[in-house]
Amino acid sequence: RLFLKDTRWAFTAFGGVIPNDDFQIYIPMGGRVAYFVTEDIGIEAAGAYALQSETDLRTFLTDELEGGGGASAQIFLTQFLDWYANVDFLWSPFHGKFGAFTSKLFHFDFYTAVGVGVNSLVIDYPGATPPSSEIAIAGNVGLGAMMYVLDWMAVRVDYRHFIHEFKAGDGLSYPAEISLGAAFFTPAPK
Repeated sequence: RLFLKDTRWAFTAFGGVIPNDDFQIYIPMGGRVAYFVTEDIGIEAAGAYALQSETDLRTFLTDELEGGGGASAQIFLTQFLDWYANVDFLWSPFHGKFGAFTSKLFHFDFYTAVGVGVNSLVIDYPGATPPSSEIAIAGNVGLGAMMYVLDWMAVRVDYRHFIHEFKAGDGLSYPAEISLGAAFFTPAPK
């Protein structure tokens, strides 16, 4: 391996999207700090704030149908993701390299993540003011790939699936996040 992670820290800034809500899209912006115990095993703490926007489906159902003489639709969203923080165990079972145009060799790792954390939720029941905030314990699993650009820098692509109690009703909520980040490594020990 040209790029070694053993006993190094990695600091990652990332942005992403949580697209699996029919009526809200979340844009998480955050950071991750990882310590690699060995070349294949790491422990990571992460946190992100989730920006929100309405989906086109919600706009269509609430504005266009109602304003265009169609059926009136009311959509009551009672729970919104505000921010999250978690601790994950990382395992990198695959390391590889590939060549591009016979002039450059790229090194990469594929890894899995599993962990636990908290999700801060804004609960907004219809007619209730002001909205309340609640914390939900959340588990998460994920996959990722890290492509090394320099000894001290890598590009990361992550998929994380969070699972927590739906606080505004019964059942579970399961936001799925896709993110892209830049990781910066501390110097390798001598």
